[in-house]
Amino acid sequence: MEIDQRALLNDPYSYDDTNIVHFLITKNQLEKINETLGSSNYDNKKMDLKLVPLGEVSKSSTEFYLVDLENYEQVSTTVNISWDGNYGAGDDVPFEITFFDENRELIRDIRYTISFIDNESNQELARFSGDDPLNPGIVAVEGIDVQKINIPTQGQYRIDILAYGTGLDYNQKYAGIGSGIIEIGPSLGKTVTTTPEVQAPTAIPGWIKNNAGWWADGSIDDTSFVQGIQFLIKEDVLKIPPTTQGSSSTNEIPGWIKNNAGWWADGSIDDTSFVQGIQFLIEKGILSVQS
Repeated sequence: MEIDQRALLNDPYSYDDTNIVHFLITKNQLEKINETLGSSNYDNKKMDLKLVPLGEVSKSSTEFYLVDLENYEQVSTTVNISWDGNYGAGDDVPFEITFFDENRELIRDIRYTISFIDNESNQELARFSGDDPLNPGIVAVEGIDVQKINIPTQGQYRIDILAYGTGLDYNQKYAGIGSGIIEIGPSLGKTVTTTPEVQAPTAIPGWIKNNAGWWADGSIDDTSFVQGIQFLIKEDVLKIPPTTQGSSSTNEIPGWIKNNAGWWADGSIDDTSFVQGIQFLIEKGILSVQS
């Protein structure tokens, strides 16, 4: 029986002179194999696996570091995302996500969420965050994981990573957020009919927009989001029209502000509408801006 090639993970990092190949086989796949082989094989404890070459592989990759959620300073985590360059528009592309520490060693048992965003429309194509609401994140046991996403058209795409931490206790040493840009071309053997326009860079960094989305769905708290906005205003990246600084006895953020952040993150409202919500927080003294 042929096993989907996305079930293969090549690990050239753990040892200098050895490549380890991990076979990731789901319970459903095992049950399907068992049913196909039949009852005569039920007691067989051995599984024979064979690697068959599929031809030349053209590897593409991008790499970026993560920053923490409080001061947006670089942490010890580097993320490498690679894929077979023969995949392209219209394909289900398997992306291999690898996490490295400061010594270029794999970070094992890291929990993370990954989002794929069309860089032109800023629409989120897919998000993978696990299916356990009590323990958020996908676990990359060996520090390497694969996620498959259909890429509809050629062009630039942004990949956002939120690393929650490592282990069952979510150790924060390697936690952080970061983004990488990838370029997807035509699928091998498919005819190119359109040429995408080059999108001018946005005035607001993409990781902040994704940060707003994570805040809206509860993945990060109010304090982390407000600190990110304060940082942007201080660095003159997010330009706020003249607004009177108010004072408040409460730091509670109205629910509609969080809704605005989520709508802004998925492109339902524009930058101006989002900025109006930030002005409201300044006027009410919930967000303090230092000149």
